[in-house]
Amino acid sequence: MSDSDAPGSGSDPFSAWRRIAGAQEAQFSKLFEQAAGTDAFAEALRKALEAYLNATQISRENIERFLSASNLPTRAEIARLSERVDVLVSRIDDLIKNQSKKKKKKKR
Repeated sequence: MSDSDAPGSGSDPFSAWRRIAGAQEAQFSKLFEQAAGTDAFAEALRKALEAYLNATQISRENIERFLSASNLPTRAEIARLSERVDVLVSRIDDLIKNQSKKKKKKKR
């Protein structure tokens, strides 16, 4: 540490705070690494993930019911409609190409 970084030097009033924060971060990191390697941590993480997935599924089902009751389209219905529109656009493009080919042949 240089003289300009010494506490009370006035050049960096947060240098002491940075050192303390860095030391705490290293300690927390070490503790977390030790805890993360245990079976208890893995089990707790599995249960938390399972609870999250269950809550997400329930939420999706409730949203689907709400949209249905409100006579609004669901995501799946919009996706199906989008696919149908894409097919129609493709067919229209093909018809336009065929029509322009026929016009070119007639001009000859």
